[in-house]
Amino acid sequence: MRRTVFVLLAALVSVASSQWLETIVRLPDTFPPWDICYCSGVNKVLCVGGNRVLVIDGLTNTLTATISVEPAGDRLIYNPDTRRAFCAHEYWRGPLTVIDVDGDSVLRALPVPGGNHMSLCHNPHDNKVYYAHDLGASDSCLYVVDGSGDSIIANLAAGGSQGLCYNPANNSVYCSESGRDRVAVVDGDTNAIRRYVQVGDFPTELGVCPRYNRVFCANLIGASLTVIDGHADTVLRTVATSNQQVISCHDGIRHRVYCPVSEQDLYAIDCRTGVAVETMHVSSSWMGAMHHNSVNDRVYIPYYGRMTILDPSTGNVDSVIEVPGWRGGGLVAWDSVQNKTFWCVDSADSSSIHYAIAVLRDSGGGVEESREPQAVGRKQEASVVRGVLVLPQASSRKPQATSLLDASGREVMELQAGPNDVRHLVPGVYFIREQSAVSNQHTATNVSKVIVTR
Repeated sequence: MRRTVFVLLAALVSVASSQWLETIVRLPDTFPPWDICYCSGVNKVLCVGGNRVLVIDGLTNTLTATISVEPAGDRLIYNPDTRRAFCAHEYWRGPLTVIDVDGDSVLRALPVPGGNHMSLCHNPHDNKVYYAHDLGASDSCLYVVDGSGDSIIANLAAGGSQGLCYNPANNSVYCSESGRDRVAVVDGDTNAIRRYVQVGDFPTELGVCPRYNRVFCANLIGASLTVIDGHADTVLRTVATSNQQVISCHDGIRHRVYCPVSEQDLYAIDCRTGVAVETMHVSSSWMGAMHHNSVNDRVYIPYYGRMTILDPSTGNVDSVIEVPGWRGGGLVAWDSVQNKTFWCVDSADSSSIHYAIAVLRDSGGGVEESREPQAVGRKQEASVVRGVLVLPQASSRKPQATSLLDASGREVMELQAGPNDVRHLVPGVYFIREQSAVSNQHTATNVSKVIVTR
């Protein structure tokens, strides 16, 4: 018998946004960061550089452990199902290292060769990890790893770029192949390549919009963004961007994708139609990956020495955070629990380079899972859900939209008043985001937490 649990959305957290530099975490001078990721469930941040993976406590912003890896690490991804991380290693050298994030230790090394242009992604539906790399034009590989047993279960003739993403709308993984100007579509159930989609010149970064089953592919040569319709895995539209740094981020609230169209302007592209519907002036050149904070509805745009924070509801810059004496690159990880952004920076003095992580804090919206006891009235209790999540009817007649976010802030499904089947979701912590229109240009956002279990 299916068990129904009713959830009372009480004590919702109203979002009022402002941002500031909370602290700077100094890293060893011999530690140039190569990648960074946030680990939900354990509230830790991992940062890889050289032969070490540093562990940062997401609550206290302190370095708590160092994990040795061989050879030098290059890419990281976290598997929240098993609370393990995967570390890919630098040019032409393997293996794929599996890290126990709870114990801050290496579990095993999977025997795969290293390569160039490596990328990783996780399929939460089937608990699989994908690792793509380039060993040359005729020898690019995409490995499929069983996330439960940490074993290689398939080796596909695909890869060759830094583009790899999972699309939950059709349970497929998309892998860009730069040397062939195409994207390989891998079936999440069968581990087989079911289709190739021809895109623009030299495809690299990939992004996804689950709501409309769209995949976005950045084409480096020619500066364009290809919109792929995931229903048929065909090209819906190609948008010229006039900027070779075609790095996009997805806005799960408005179902838009933002990408630079010039050094100072962003395109807002509607995910359903693939059409640029708005141009936003940012006054900042692009250095690295942008990300959308779905809790407080802000877009973070990293650049040397400052982080520009855009309010997409108005199209205006909300704030600019500077890190005096430091310059920031494109490595960013978002901690959705404390609502923090961890940003890798290095010293502006080229004569003696130092490394650090700037911790940016955003007020409101984040659901803090403190390890310390909290005063009565401050702790936000989570509702436990098994099988069905039931939402009450909205108390307001104003237009509302309710979404369910995973711990990384990614929208996993839209919610309706009444019963919502959540049996397909991976057990863990999720956030219910409720938005209601308060005017023609502004919305009010409330966030509550649920725990999905079986």
